[in-house]
Amino acid sequence: MLDFVTVHDAKSLSDALLLKGFLESSGIPALVPGSFEMGYGLLVPVDARVQVVAENEARARDVVQAWLHPESSGSAGGAA
Repeated sequence: MLDFVTVHDAKSLSDALLLKGFLESSGIPALVPGSFEMGYGLLVPVDARVQVVAENEARARDVVQAWLHPESSGSAGGAA
């Protein structure tokens, strides 16, 4: 069984999904668990955590920092 750790709590679901894509483009599989809930015929965001497999945590945290602070890493990134 794989152990997952949260590497970032995003301010919004869209930021979480962007970071997930950034991690994946860096070769780190990621997920945003429990992202949607059905309500009134709409998908409503309920969680904005970004998780990775525990063995990828250190590398993922480096990628998260590069995404949060692209000016200091020289990488393209986004806002959290």
